[in-house]
Amino acid sequence: MYKKIICLALLLLCVLPFPNNVYAQNEPTVILNGNVLTFDVQPVIVEGRLLVPLSGIFNALGATVSWDAATQTINASQGNTTLMLVIGSQKALINGAEVVFDVPALIMNSRTMVPLGFVAMSLDCQVSYDAVSNTVTINSISNPQAPEPSTRIDLTGTWHSPYSIIWITQIDDRLTATVHDTSKDMASEDWSCTGTVSGNTVTIDFQQNSNSNNTIKGTFDLNNSGNRMEGTMVPSYAASYNFVIERATPGDLTGKWHSQGSTFWIIQKNDILTGRARDNKTNNEWSLDGNVSGNMVTINFDDKASSGIIKGIFELKNDGNLLEGTMTPSWNNSYSFIIQR
Repeated sequence: MYKKIICLALLLLCVLPFPNNVYAQNEPTVILNGNVLTFDVQPVIVEGRLLVPLSGIFNALGATVSWDAATQTINASQGNTTLMLVIGSQKALINGAEVVFDVPALIMNSRTMVPLGFVAMSLDCQVSYDAVSNTVTINSISNPQAPEPSTRIDLTGTWHSPYSIIWITQIDDRLTATVHDTSKDMASEDWSCTGTVSGNTVTIDFQQNSNSNNTIKGTFDLNNSGNRMEGTMVPSYAASYNFVIERATPGDLTGKWHSQGSTFWIIQKNDILTGRARDNKTNNEWSLDGNVSGNMVTINFDDKASSGIIKGIFELKNDGNLLEGTMTPSWNNSYSFIIQR
């Protein structure tokens, strides 16, 4: 899209008229990549089109120009671009493709004069004309003056700490997030968050949904190319502590899963799994741990209250969005089981 817009702009420069009365007393200023150019033959207006000295601009852009007096032909090249232009002709070849102009190239005072749009199109430049100041501005597309892409890191996505899963949404410099605490020494807890990003610093305010008086203020530095937050958590109810949050690796199992009647919060760090599971009928909670080996997943569920243990062995299917396998309880027979993302 960017290239198409530039090409359209260049074509407009070839056809839009300039004032017909621009002569020596009103010679336009030509600025190339921020530098004012001077010529021994000044730009002129012919039939309402601005013509500029080819060699002066092409040489300044690093192009090589040659002249064949016998055929009145100009050949030029820059990098992978080649062009051919015949004096008096309204046609030119750019990399073998024919380009047509409504004003032909001509010779003035032993200098070849070409339409401004030809310069722009042939050497891939951005060209503009300010009629008020009578200034032509030419910038190479690779010139540093061109807009640079944004380097802001977007934190939107799934993150995790050792005992929590964090879903972050970033709009501009503002953050909203939901946190699910999977700590083994407490029932699963949900927290709501808001925050901001300022350069390399991230501030997140956590509020426990079940008790609005429990808040935590986190301040972090972004590290590891924006995939790791390291900082300090300051709770309203306890002493401050160091804390690390990491972005989930694309394709890993970190996130919220479910089966018929159960919900699972799984955290994957390398090949190790931790998290919790909840029976949605009884609200009983189980801690879980396991590992991933290739396409096989082993998960052990531990019910601390009843000392019950279930061993699950699954195969990853459906592009990593489905776990299909067998659950073996310590108190009963094995049964087939499916967990879906």
